[in-house]
Amino acid sequence: MTDPKHQIVDSFPANEDVIRLLRETDPRFATLCEEYVAVNNRLDALAHTKGAEASARASALRQRSTAIEEELLTAIEGYCPV
Repeated sequence: MTDPKHQIVDSFPANEDVIRLLRETDPRFATLCEEYVAVNNRLDALAHTKGAEASARASALRQRSTAIEEELLTAIEGYCPV
């Protein structure tokens, strides 16, 4: 299994410090990171599966991955240290 911190940092490398802080201090952000990894791992597993059902599941997973990325990016961009 991929380390969620690393997968998120791979997606947003310029924000590594903010990601680390948010994962440590924001339970919702940490949960989104975990879900992001799980969704992308499922997508990877489906990559070698053929058929309409697998294609539909992959499409739904890609949409969820994009939605999670948007939520993560919103949190990262909105982060203001106290």
